[in-house]
Amino acid sequence: MKSKLLFAAVVAAAVTGSAHAALFFSDDFQSSTEGGNAIPSGWAVSNGTVEVLGPSFFGGLCNGATGEKCVDLDGSTRDAGILSRVFSLTAGNTYALSFDLAGNRRGAGTETGTVSFGTSVLNFSLPAAQTAYVNLSLLFSPGSSGNYSLSFANDGGDNMGAILDNVVITVDQNAVPVPGTLALLAAGVLAGLAAKRRRG
Repeated sequence: MKSKLLFAAVVAAAVTGSAHAALFFSDDFQSSTEGGNAIPSGWAVSNGTVEVLGPSFFGGLCNGATGEKCVDLDGSTRDAGILSRVFSLTAGNTYALSFDLAGNRRGAGTETGTVSFGTSVLNFSLPAAQTAYVNLSLLFSPGSSGNYSLSFANDGGDNMGAILDNVVITVDQNAVPVPGTLALLAAGVLAGLAAKRRRG
């Protein structure tokens, strides 16, 4: 009886699998070249411009440690761009996006915009008084494996946009053995039990 219970427990554990969160992507923009209408390293900008702020270019707006960089989501062309990046994602996984966002820190009124991650969408509204970073998050579980876009779009176009920093994506993976792996595991357990009976 104990042998049957042991076999059932091992198989149940194999089928259930285990979930764990792992770092998938992270960018604090420290490797980007600062400047007006600059594109952060590894990202794309469409329909306008953004800026990489740093020690020598409006560095005080990043509101952090000396040398910190961040992104102003409205460049200097009076046309806020869409900051985006494409990721190859796997069906069945849950991807958790988190990022820090603040108002323009120049008292220029409320900043509104949209963050899109795959088919998940978050609309933000940050008043001029919101000078401290707010940590926001968004979940996305792709229905099929493929390329999906992450984008940050600031409304308006007055050359003063929301301030973005610390973009992080983690992934939750469910490790479920394929049928062949499960069959091998079951065969191994049965062989072990049979050997034990012969010895007993």
